[in-house]
Amino acid sequence: MPRSSGAELAAPTGEPTESVAARVAEAQKALNQRHSEASPDARSLLDQAVDRLPLSARGRARSLRVATTVAALAGSTVVESEHIAEALSYRAPSDFNTD
Repeated sequence: MPRSSGAELAAPTGEPTESVAARVAEAQKALNQRHSEASPDARSLLDQAVDRLPLSARGRARSLRVATTVAALAGSTVVESEHIAEALSYRAPSDFNTD
């Protein structure tokens, strides 16, 4: 993740800790109770990422796990393409160097 700017760090918090903690607890419970499936669009985006980026099988699996967590935090029972995109955005830029 990129470093936060000084203005971002000085800005007032957007959401109380209690509501974040409650959302995280719900997401953990959801992740433990079921296995989320990825939509066809999400799988297609992930396949494109593997084809276009230096993303290994392990990197693909990790990105899907992160996307599943993102979906759970959003309250979604299905991993959508926006969850995959967010998960890929969390990868370090050095992960995409082809040198």
